[in-house]
Amino acid sequence: VRVVIIDENDCIPEFLQSIYSKDGIPETVTTATSLLQVSASDCDSEENAELTYYTLSPDFTISPHGTIFPAGPLDYERPNHLYEFVVMAIDKGEVPRTGTTTVRIRMANVNDEAPEFSQH
Repeated sequence: VRVVIIDENDCIPEFLQSIYSKDGIPETVTTATSLLQVSASDCDSEENAELTYYTLSPDFTISPHGTIFPAGPLDYERPNHLYEFVVMAIDKGEVPRTGTTTVRIRMANVNDEAPEFSQH
């Protein structure tokens, strides 16, 4: 008798932290700069446990392994000097399951604005 048990994709990807944050990122940072790494796990097996990371933020990109990069120039002069966005981990099951986390990037000011006179 041979019994083969097939994994059902019943686990949701879970991030190691509910919120990832990084403070003091200079607004002159380039798109090649790794800002932080997120990580999730899935208790399933094989493709049901293989994860890919995504974000819908237009300001950031994320590698398939969870490394976050700026998508373009970042700006300190924004509300609370903060970027906040959601990252998703999606497994490769036949019916994919998704987990989410929040990422907060707080900017540091760089002297990149020329002084302006109030009168000519």
